[in-house]
Amino acid sequence: LKAADKDKNHEINQKSNNRDAARKKVGDFYYYGNGVNQDYAKSFEWYQKAGKSSIGKVAEMYYYGIGVTQDYSKALDSYLKAAQSYSHDHYLRRLGDMYFQGKGTQQDYHEAFKWFNELAQMEDWYGEVMVGLMYEHGKGVRQDYIEAFKWYKKAAKQGSSSAQFCIGAMYLNGHGVRQSKTQAKEWFGKSCDNGEQGGCDIYRILNK
Repeated sequence: LKAADKDKNHEINQKSNNRDAARKKVGDFYYYGNGVNQDYAKSFEWYQKAGKSSIGKVAEMYYYGIGVTQDYSKALDSYLKAAQSYSHDHYLRRLGDMYFQGKGTQQDYHEAFKWFNELAQMEDWYGEVMVGLMYEHGKGVRQDYIEAFKWYKKAAKQGSSSAQFCIGAMYLNGHGVRQSKTQAKEWFGKSCDNGEQGGCDIYRILNK
């Protein structure tokens, strides 16, 4: 492209972005009731008009049925578009969950693993726990206790009570590590301290 054409395209893109930003702002006014009566249906209309800048909001509203009829399939489609434009941890988590649970689509553990793994690469504790869980149970990936333990440890370092519970269970059962009641009790105790009731229950049993 000639320099003049590049400048013209840049100007067109800039105007388009400004227009979408303005539409998103109107959507925000209606969504939060700032200066206008709160109206989720109108906010949804404006978010749709705002294009990529509000696709994540559109996805959320479809998912929860806010201002529009709840539709998991349309929510999934919107989350996929949002994830392609913005690698946001919330979008990756939601996509992993939806494929894992079969919400808005057929249950697909391979696809769920893909999104959870991308999330885990961002050092997100939830992604790390889910990758560990899928390795432990062989869902969407070949069962591998050692890999499962590795990912649980990463999440546990971030204070995840779920990961700490899972590590306790792996020590108790000798999955991927040498079986150790002492280690199991320690990790169940940590999960209990962080609010995991199941960890408290098993800790009490092991402590008898």
